[in-house]
Amino acid sequence: MVDPRDVNYVLDYLISGTRNSTSPGGKKSYKFSITDLAEDLDYAEDEAAKILQHINASTNLWPADFETAGKKLAIPNAALDDLKKIRG
Repeated sequence: MVDPRDVNYVLDYLISGTRNSTSPGGKKSYKFSITDLAEDLDYAEDEAAKILQHINASTNLWPADFETAGKKLAIPNAALDDLKKIRG
């Protein structure tokens, strides 16, 4: 089970990063890796992946196997509203 406080903490990180890296209507997206997130927020990589899986279950931003793909993950500016709704 993922702690809702951890989910909100990660959502704040993703929302902030997306806001700072993109512009409304722009084609840019916020790119990060699970390693980046884990290091920045002081989580183990497997714990960060579990939290992202929980978020992805609601948003479908990434493919189901994103944590094993080893690629940078992207969040387009258009997804900000979805992230904010989950954050509450």
